[in-house]
Amino acid sequence: MDNCRFILRTAAAAAVLFFSATSLAAAPPSIKGLTTGTPNEQEKQTISEYGAYWCDKLGNSAADPEDIREAKRGLLDPLKQMSVSAAFLNEYDQAILESLVTIIDGEEPQPAVVSLIVLSQLGTDKALEAMLDRSRGSDEPRMHVRLAACRGCKLLLAGNRINARRVPAATRRLREAAKEESDQNILRHQLGAILVADQPMLTDTQRAQIRGYLVQALDGYSKLASDSDERKVPELFDAVYPVLVEVRNSALKLEPQAQREFGKVLGPCLAKLLAVPSVHWEKAQGSPETKDRYGKAIQFCEGFLQRIDLILGGGGGVQQANLKEAWDAGSREQYLEGLATLETVLSRPTYE
Repeated sequence: MDNCRFILRTAAAAAVLFFSATSLAAAPPSIKGLTTGTPNEQEKQTISEYGAYWCDKLGNSAADPEDIREAKRGLLDPLKQMSVSAAFLNEYDQAILESLVTIIDGEEPQPAVVSLIVLSQLGTDKALEAMLDRSRGSDEPRMHVRLAACRGCKLLLAGNRINARRVPAATRRLREAAKEESDQNILRHQLGAILVADQPMLTDTQRAQIRGYLVQALDGYSKLASDSDERKVPELFDAVYPVLVEVRNSALKLEPQAQREFGKVLGPCLAKLLAVPSVHWEKAQGSPETKDRYGKAIQFCEGFLQRIDLILGGGGGVQQANLKEAWDAGSREQYLEGLATLETVLSRPTYE
């Protein structure tokens, strides 16, 4: 009986200590009321303490899933207001960015992903740089971090919140990341981030530069796919295909002169993509599923190239390639002849 009383008293004391410690670390009050103006010195301190509390909770090695969800809500709450001033964002950036980067580079995957989600909503130049630093496989080997970083870049670049002068440099870095990416989900977000960065707020020169980076990224994919393990190629095609659909839709909305300039570089890029199946012919033709996946991409690329040739006044030679027909017939010889036809068409002055 005495042992039971001792155990109960000990448990009760531990509970008191636990809840006392928890109450000392109570969540700070909301800072939503500070998001619209320019914080004074006292408000800056409040913002700093708020950010520190939720970053500490997110980065705590003993945090359970509910702690992580609560920390995510706390960190995102000020950023969800209808109006958030640049002055507040700058102060909040200083309060949380360094801690979030430390969490990202830590060993726990879920807090790292949450930190990148917060950075994508923070939307500052420094937040973008932190995500770009982790968007490339040679810099960031962890796929979950790389994927979250590229998703974040895409969100930021689509939202028109980054200084326009910084956008071309950001897309150039994403181009380099895409050239070496072997994961289809990450590649799709890298290419998508470059594509959505082509916004009307930019100058014509900047927009043309970004489209050029997109084409170079696709060219890099073509080279990588031609050199890659055959098992990976259909997956990479799956990543490129939906992006190409968006590229076509965007290209058709451009002014006629911009369309023609884009078409001159995009046409040869599509031809390189169409050459990839010829490198992995036997494997690609080896199963109905793989043949169908390649076939859809071939049909789309060939049709897109025909549209570009029409815009440029190339004379309709692309239609004579008949690559989809050769693919369906399983004739590699016919397919290679079609590629040679495309090479002849693309060597014309129209594409210079």
